Amino acid sequence: MVKGRRWRHVLGAVALAMSVWVLAIAPVAAYTGPGGSSGGSSGGTSSASSSSTSTSTSSAVLDPMASGEIILKLNSAADLRSVAAQYQLDPTPLDQLPIAPLFLMRVADGTPPDVKATVVASDPRVAYAEANLVGSTAEDQVASPWSSGDGPGPYLGQWASTMMRLPQAFRVTRGAGVIVAVLDTGVDATHPALADHLIDGYNFVDNNTDTSEVGQPLINHGYGHGTFVAGLVALAAPEAEIMPVRVLDPDGVGDVWRLSKAMVWAASNGATVINLSLATHTRTHVTNDLITALALNGRGVVVAAAAGNFAASQPQFPAAEGGARVLSVGATSPLDTLAPFSDFGSWVRVAAPGISVYSTIPGGQYASWNGTSMSTGLASGAAALVRAANPSFGAQDVIARLANTSAKITGAVPLRLNVGAALGQ
Repeated sequence: MVKGRRWRHVLGAVALAMSVWVLAIAPVAAYTGPGGSSGGSSGGTSSASSSSTSTSTSSAVLDPMASGEIILKLNSAADLRSVAAQYQLDPTPLDQLPIAPLFLMRVADGTPPDVKATVVASDPRVAYAEANLVGSTAEDQVASPWSSGDGPGPYLGQWASTMMRLPQAFRVTRGAGVIVAVLDTGVDATHPALADHLIDGYNFVDNNTDTSEVGQPLINHGYGHGTFVAGLVALAAPEAEIMPVRVLDPDGVGDVWRLSKAMVWAASNGATVINLSLATHTRTHVTNDLITALALNGRGVVVAAAAGNFAASQPQFPAAEGGARVLSVGATSPLDTLAPFSDFGSWVRVAAPGISVYSTIPGGQYASWNGTSMSTGLASGAAALVRAANPSFGAQDVIARLANTSAKITGAVPLRLNVGAALGQ
C-alpha cells in the first residue's frame, strides 16, 4: 500500500524551470497537447511531427520543441502584460510557477519558438526566454524494453548488489528516514517488492494523484520504466521511502513545464534525493537554475541523472549540468568495465551497474534491462544510504562522498560506485 504522510516543506522560493525531458527509452515522433497537459507520442523516428512540434532553426537547440510555446522568466511579474503585447505572446499564460515570475507562454504570431525566445530574451525586462523542448534518447533499440519476466530470485541476489557492496553498506544503514522521488512514467503500486516502500506522489501528466503506470508492453516503449527504476532504488536503499511522481507518458515523453513543476513539488514535499532517468541534448538556463537551487537550498537535494546511452561524449542534460551539483551516472558491465552503450566524458561523475540488471516490472513480475537509467536508480539508492548515515551532509557532500570512495575502473568513466566504502565498510 502507499503510505500517506504529512509533507515537510524543504524547498525555498527559488527561481527555476526546466528543459523538456523525455525518458531515455526510444525515439519519439510527435508531441501533442499544451505544456501543462498530457502529451502523447508515436515511436519510430526522432523527427518531430509538424502538427505538434517545431523544428529548430538554431544550432543551439538540439531537440524538437513544443509547438507555439516558450518558457519566460521575467525580472518582475508586473512586466508580463507589456512584454506579451510587444512580442506577440498571448497575454494569458498557459501556466505559471508561483515561486518566481516564471511563465509558460503561447506564441501568438506563428514564429518558431526558439526564434521567438531569442528575440524576447534580449529585452532587459526578461531574465531568460527559451523554447519548451520535446525530445528523446534511446534506452534500448529493441521493441520490448525488458527481457522476459522472472521471479524475485535474480532481483534479490544479482551481481549489481555484490559489485556495489550493498550488503556491507547495510551494516550501517538501509536508508530509513530518506525520501527518494522517482520522476518517471509512474509505478505499479501493487507490486509486492514496492508496496511497502511507496508514499504519496503525484501525476503531473493527468493532474491527479494516481501515479500508476499506463500503457502496454511492446506498444509503449516507456511502459514499465518507472516501476523498474523504483525497484532499483528499493534494492539499494530498502528502508528509504519512494515518492512516485509521474512526469512521462507511456512512451517516455514529457515536457519542460511538467517536469519543472514536478521537481519543485517533490522537493517541497520532503524528497532529499531526486532520480531523473531521462535526458535531452540541449542545455538550458532553467535547468541550471533548478539544479543550483535544489543543491544549495538548506541541506540540498541530491539530483541523480542518467548520462545517456549513445556511447558518445556529447553531453546530455541534466546529467551535464551544474558540475559538482548533480550526480551524473554512466553504466558498467558485470566485468567492471564501462558498458559499451554508456555515454562518457569528464561530465559523467560516476558509473554503476547497467547491464542485465534485474528489477520490478508491472504485474508483480521481475525482468532485466540495460541502460544508464538503471544505473541511476541504483545511484539514487546509494545517495539515500549516504544521506541516512550522515544527516548533516549537504547535497554536494553526498555526491563527493560517493565519488571519492568509488572503485577505480578502466575506461572513459573511471569511477564505479562502491557503496560499502562510502559508508566506511
